[in-house]
Amino acid sequence: TTLATLKVYNDQIDAKYEKVIATVPETICYERIPGQGRSAICDVSESAVQGGGACQQVTKAFLSQTFEADFSIENSGGCRSDIEAGDFSYASAYKMLPFSNTLITLEMTGSEIVQVLEEALDNAFGDVTSDEYPYGGSTGAYPYCSGIRYTVDSNQGFGDRLVNVEVNPRLEGSWVGIDVDATYTVVANSYIAGGRDGYSTFGEIDESLVTDTYSEYAQTFIDYVADVGTLEDIPAEEYSTQVFFPVELGPLN
Repeated sequence: TTLATLKVYNDQIDAKYEKVIATVPETICYERIPGQGRSAICDVSESAVQGGGACQQVTKAFLSQTFEADFSIENSGGCRSDIEAGDFSYASAYKMLPFSNTLITLEMTGSEIVQVLEEALDNAFGDVTSDEYPYGGSTGAYPYCSGIRYTVDSNQGFGDRLVNVEVNPRLEGSWVGIDVDATYTVVANSYIAGGRDGYSTFGEIDESLVTDTYSEYAQTFIDYVADVGTLEDIPAEEYSTQVFFPVELGPLN
């Protein structure tokens, strides 16, 4: 019967979702803006300086699986949960990455990359005169990257919050200061690549320099996780936010 056929189909789907694809020795924390406290498990002190490792894992996966890219950029709202210690399954991946995004590559200058990251920070932090600053904006815009790292100073205004921006294309060499005149290839999810969530410069890149890989972003993460087999927090020197300076004396005026 139709119901019996549907039950078999649903059972097969359930079995796939429950399939374990990796192990996680220790919980990897989720966070948006460093020190915000969005993790359901970790103490906020664990993410106060560099943010959360969960979105960092996502950016490393996107870079690893997109061979033409030098760097990856992900908005923290595009990933949604901690990576809990224990078994990591298909269901874990789709809980963490629940949206229907594909991965997009964009050819950009170093100057454009710095600009789009500043835009993301501005959208995430919100109104500098608010008592909630820097946690009063669209906090899911806060950027996480692989192959790019920097210091973030929330005491500064738009255009001056990123300090010591360094790059290490594909994490295959050493860290050097970003060349604002050089052209790099960035991979990002299709939501922010379209200029949404404050990433306006992404949306202004000439279409001839933008390519949809048609790789679904959760499946890309699943492929990466299956390859590595064991998910561990990435080294601190690979975190995109190397240091986060919170507001020292209340909101800026």
